Amino acid sequence: MKLVRYLIVLIILIFFQCCASMDESTRKRDKFSLDKKYALVLFECASWDIAERTTEALRKILLDYGFNIIDKNEFAQLLKKKNISEKDLIANPPIAMNTIKDVDALIIGKIELEKGSSGGQAISTSGTGSMYTYIKECNTFVFDLTSAGILTNVNFSSAALSQSSSTFTPEQVADKIARKLSPH
Repeated sequence: MKLVRYLIVLIILIFFQCCASMDESTRKRDKFSLDKKYALVLFECASWDIAERTTEALRKILLDYGFNIIDKNEFAQLLKKKNISEKDLIANPPIAMNTIKDVDALIIGKIELEKGSSGGQAISTSGTGSMYTYIKECNTFVFDLTSAGILTNVNFSSAALSQSSSTFTPEQVADKIARKLSPH
């Protein structure tokens, strides 16, 4: 009888050890990490200049942190071969699954702008110089092409993050995104 109890306890311990190790490997696979190769999709934004500045600043910071980010020209060629546009990826990230083999995950973002007439760090001005454009909100997520899931997301509004000024430059937005994505 003692032997049976001992065997049952041993089997239960082995089972929990296997589950814990599977859970750990799943967590490792399903997180934003240095082990993956990422494609950074041009951020969706009403201003191409702001989208480009934010995307490229984020690319530089993540590369400095040691993340493996595919070159934007190489990524453009991969998309062209598959007849997929970056707008297609933003609208429907799963279309890249099983088609883009050289990338593990996509980093996709959307920037919402706000126009105002005074204060803060304006990103651009209108032709008259009286209206300024500010980044109001930025939503970024990392879509895993293997599991078809979102590895992580970063959402913020400039008003919620700042008490002295509610505006940020594209470079500051990129820095905030990178800090939330990375353990650095």
